[in-house]
Amino acid sequence: MKSKLAMSALALLPFVGTTAMASGQTGVINFEFVNIRVNPSINNSVKFVLKKGDKVEILSEKDGWYNIKSGNKDGWVAKNAVTLDAKQVSNVKTSPQQTAKYKEVANDLLNLRSGASTNSSILAVLHKGDRLKVIDEAVGWTKVEFNGQVGFVSSRLVKDVGTTTVGASTESNSSSVVKRVISNKLNMRKSSEITSERVKTLNRGQLVNFISEKNGWAKISVDGVTGYVSSYYLENTGESSDDVIESAEDVSADFGNTSVEVVDDNNVKENTTPSVAGGISYKNMGMSLSNHVNLQSSKALNLNSSNGWGKASTEELTYYMNPQNHTSYSGMMQFLALDSYSNDLTVDQLNSYLNKYCKSGNVFHNQGHAFINAAKKNNINVLYLVAHSMIETGYGTSKLASGVQYNGKTVYNFFGIGAVDGNALAGGSATAYKNGWTSVAAGIDGAATWISQRYIHNSQYNQNTLYEMKWSTGFTWHQYASDISWPKAIGNKMADIGKYSSNLGALRYIVPQYN
Repeated sequence: MKSKLAMSALALLPFVGTTAMASGQTGVINFEFVNIRVNPSINNSVKFVLKKGDKVEILSEKDGWYNIKSGNKDGWVAKNAVTLDAKQVSNVKTSPQQTAKYKEVANDLLNLRSGASTNSSILAVLHKGDRLKVIDEAVGWTKVEFNGQVGFVSSRLVKDVGTTTVGASTESNSSSVVKRVISNKLNMRKSSEITSERVKTLNRGQLVNFISEKNGWAKISVDGVTGYVSSYYLENTGESSDDVIESAEDVSADFGNTSVEVVDDNNVKENTTPSVAGGISYKNMGMSLSNHVNLQSSKALNLNSSNGWGKASTEELTYYMNPQNHTSYSGMMQFLALDSYSNDLTVDQLNSYLNKYCKSGNVFHNQGHAFINAAKKNNINVLYLVAHSMIETGYGTSKLASGVQYNGKTVYNFFGIGAVDGNALAGGSATAYKNGWTSVAAGIDGAATWISQRYIHNSQYNQNTLYEMKWSTGFTWHQYASDISWPKAIGNKMADIGKYSSNLGALRYIVPQYN
C-alpha cells in the first residue's frame, strides 16, 4: 500500500536573534551529504541537499546554524557541517572571535530537551561533568549546544565553568582523564562509525583512558589499543590516566543492554534504555549504494514530503538510503529485526506512553494490553506495532481509526486497509466489517496480522526491517510507503516508546552492507 506520511514542523523558540556575517564570507560542506533546511531547526523541512566539498556563502548565523546560499537557493545548515574559509573574501575579514560562556552538568544525569519545557522531547541524556556551550539563559532554563546539538536544560542542574575563546577545533581534548564504561558490553571500533570494524569489546565498570570527544563519539585507549566508542556509555570517574586499565574479554556482542534511571528536569525519574542492545549482523546487499539508488530511482515511486511531495532527487535518496547516516539510537531502529516478539514493555509501561498522547476518549487510551497481545500473537516487535499505528492513525484520531458505522456496527481500521483512493472511507469500513474489526482490540490485532502476513513474515518478500520495507532490492515495487523519510519517522517513534521500558529485550539489528 502506498502511504503518504504527513510530517509536522515544530517551531523553534525565539531565544536568540540572527547574527549577520561579514559580507562575502564563504565556506565548504564537510560531510558527505547535508540537509539544508527551511529554518534553523532539525524539526524543519529539508529544502535541498548539498554534498561534501560544495561551496556556500554564509548569510547569517543563529543558534548553532548558518543561513547559507548555494547557487540560487538558500536555507539553513548546522554549523558543524560547514568549514569556513580561512582567507579573506572580497577583501572583507571574517567575523572576529567572540568569547563563549560554558556551563557544566552538575547532576548525575540531565535531559537535553528540544524546548524549554519538561513536556518537550528528549534530544540526549547528559552526564555529570559534560561541558555545555551557553547560547542563552531564561528563567529556569538554559539554551545550550552540546556536540553540535542545540537544546534546553534545567538551569538549576548546571553550573558555571567560566568563559573561553571560541577556537577552530570542535573536538575536546582531555588526555589525562579516566572514564568508566556503563554498558554491559560496549564495542570499541576502529573509527567513529557504527559500521566500523570492532577492535575490542569492553565490559561494564571497565576503566578507559579518555582522549577526546567529537559528534557523540569518544576516542579512548585501552591496553595500548586506541579506538572509538559511543560517548553516551562512558561516565566520569575523577581519576587520572595513571590508573591501571584492565583488559576486556573479546566477545561477539555489540552494544550492551544498559538500563539507566534518568532524573528528569523536575526530579521525576523515568525509565529509559537508550542503548543499542543485542547483536548486530550485516546483510550483503549484492550491489553498491549508488547502484541501489539508481535502481530505486528508476523502478520505484520515491517522494520527499519535505519538498511538497515532489520526486526525490538522487542526492536525497543517497542520504536516506546510506546506513552510515543513521547510526544513532533512533536511527538504528530502521535496521531492527521486527520478526519476533520480546517482552520489551509491560502493560503499565506501554499505557504510560499511550495515555500521554492518547487521552481519555481516544481509541488507544489504555490499550497497552491489546497491542502486546497482538504483537505476541503475530510474533512481531511491539515497539514497531505501536509506533506504526501512532503515525498511521495520527495517534488514533483518523476517521477510520476513531470508529465508523457500517451495517449497524462500529468498525475500526487502523492501517487504512482496503481504503481505496476516491472511496477511502467506504472501502476501509467495508474491509473492517468483513474482517470483524468491531472492537479496538480486534482492529489492533487485524492491523498486526495484515502487516505481518504481507511484509514481516511473508516468505516471498521477507521485509523484516523498516529499511527492507522501504528499500528492498529484489522487490522495489513492494514498498510500504513512498515517502523517503518513512523508515526514519517510524524509527524515531520506536525510540521514543523504548524510553518507557526498564528492560528492553535482546534486540537484533540487520544493517545493510553495500559493495
